[in-house]
Amino acid sequence: MNAEEARELKKYLLPFKKWIYCEIKRRIVEGESPLVPHIDCLEDTRSVWIDQRARIGDGAFFFPPVYVRGESIIGKNVVIQEGSTIENSVIDDDCEIGRFAEIIESRIGKKSKIDHARIEKSAIGEKCVIGYTAQIKRSKIGDGVNAVHHCYIGDAVVGNKVNIGAGLITANYDGVNKNKTLIEDGAFIGTNVNIVAPLTIGREAMVAAGSTITQNVKPYTLVLARAIQNQSKSRYHRRTEKDYRLSAKIPKELLAKLKSACKFGDEELYEFLTMPNQRLNGNMPIDFLFGENAEQVFKQCLALILTYCNNTPH
Repeated sequence: MNAEEARELKKYLLPFKKWIYCEIKRRIVEGESPLVPHIDCLEDTRSVWIDQRARIGDGAFFFPPVYVRGESIIGKNVVIQEGSTIENSVIDDDCEIGRFAEIIESRIGKKSKIDHARIEKSAIGEKCVIGYTAQIKRSKIGDGVNAVHHCYIGDAVVGNKVNIGAGLITANYDGVNKNKTLIEDGAFIGTNVNIVAPLTIGREAMVAAGSTITQNVKPYTLVLARAIQNQSKSRYHRRTEKDYRLSAKIPKELLAKLKSACKFGDEELYEFLTMPNQRLNGNMPIDFLFGENAEQVFKQCLALILTYCNNTPH
């Protein structure tokens, strides 16, 4: 059979498959014996498993493999892509469930799009976008919420039209209790934000990227909670090559003293001297060692090296 004959055959088979699809649903609804154990997805019936207790709306389409378990309800014109599992959940009309999604004991509102995400014991509103590797658990999400990138939302109530930035974490568990987070309508949550529950993010509030929020945020405010950035000038530019030439930067006599006092080689010494978290008066040690006051700060720099690198108290 060539390609043209296959296309012609498919044209005749498609109405028949649609009739089978409708007949299966009719028999389930009316309590008759099932025609076949699986509902046809118009592609590969062997790779789509539909529980007999499930209800499927008109125009729903599955890309195998798909699993619909328990008393799930799939609305009209729902598209469920390959690898997804729906268990004891309701998917309202016109939703799109992306690849490898897991929806367990939850409800997805109309016209929402769920990507490769896990949603458990939660309610998602209408016209929401839940993105790649997002996890939502025991939460209620309002209408028009965007959580397009990876995040964790647990034990939370999120209002309408809230923007959830990539990397949001609701720190809901304190070791004893599961604490609640409330994010009110219109709030904007930046990327890489930690929300330490219990607390409330007010209406239309904006949380800046990289913040860790531990107290309530008032409505219509901007909150910024970051560590202070320490920045200082340096005449040194970090090299990525492995041929470490310390003598080009540090006076030879000081370099010889450092090597004799320390138990590590050129590479380890080089790495320590350029580490931004090891500082003398706000500067990297290497800045002092080839500066004008190198002799005066040598003992202080050597103390740092012995303390942090050789793990020897000074």
